[in-house]
Amino acid sequence: MQDLNKKLTEQIIEQMETLGDNWLRPFGAIGGAPINAITGEHYKGGNYMMFSLFADCHVLATYKQWQSVGAQVRKGEKGIAGFKYGTFVKENAQGKEQTHSYASSFTVFSITQCDNVPDWIIDAAGLNEKVDTTEVVKNIDEFIKNTKAKVTTGQPCYIPSQDTIQMPDRSSFVSNTDASSTSHYYSTFLHELTHWTKGPGRLDRKSGKRFGDPAYAFEELIAELGAAMLCARLGLDQEPTPDHAKYLNNWLKALKKDTKLVWDAAKYAQAAVDHLLTYQPENFKLAA
Repeated sequence: MQDLNKKLTEQIIEQMETLGDNWLRPFGAIGGAPINAITGEHYKGGNYMMFSLFADCHVLATYKQWQSVGAQVRKGEKGIAGFKYGTFVKENAQGKEQTHSYASSFTVFSITQCDNVPDWIIDAAGLNEKVDTTEVVKNIDEFIKNTKAKVTTGQPCYIPSQDTIQMPDRSSFVSNTDASSTSHYYSTFLHELTHWTKGPGRLDRKSGKRFGDPAYAFEELIAELGAAMLCARLGLDQEPTPDHAKYLNNWLKALKKDTKLVWDAAKYAQAAVDHLLTYQPENFKLAA
């Protein structure tokens, strides 16, 4: 597990140093939230980060899983390491049962690395479907509305003392060479909605109160990862928030000191996403 922490951290540091503000851009380049091609389950937390950043498609499975459906990973293809954890019960020296935790690694390959993939997997993954941007926007608006978060007009932020999200009018966001105004607006909104999950009666996540505080920067990392995860699940390309750049140096320094930090941030971001999903009705349709 420590090796995986170190590997992911080193790769993310390289992404930050090379791509700067756009280090999260690969999250939106693989076509959706990472999903197991055979079971249909979404990968979460640290695995979500690993596969989003370093896979070339979001549809993944282990070598044996691909074989089980008649597909074959091409010779020479390199997989991406992930991890799984769980618990087991074992008697101690006194004969009493004790619960122990474990972590082990596994390797996945994307659908693009395989031959003879069954049509049903391609269809189930929606790889041939065209994206309807109007429908995506309508869906995200509904997703946000279902949380019943209090939203007022102002500069983008979450105000804990008022338990309120502030967002400027959508028209204040403009398109540029990297992304549309729609992507900028909703990436920012979902960033603030991730902050909102730390509020009272929800996840009660503790964070710093001022810029420069390590806990404050950590919360910003959680919010950026949460927004990236939400954008992928809702079918939108994620864009970094306007103040993303000022946290980069803080994150780089912290990551170089603590290889476990990024896994912890991914864990909290995943918890925020899972919490927001609890507000959605059973028939709510996610893009991935």
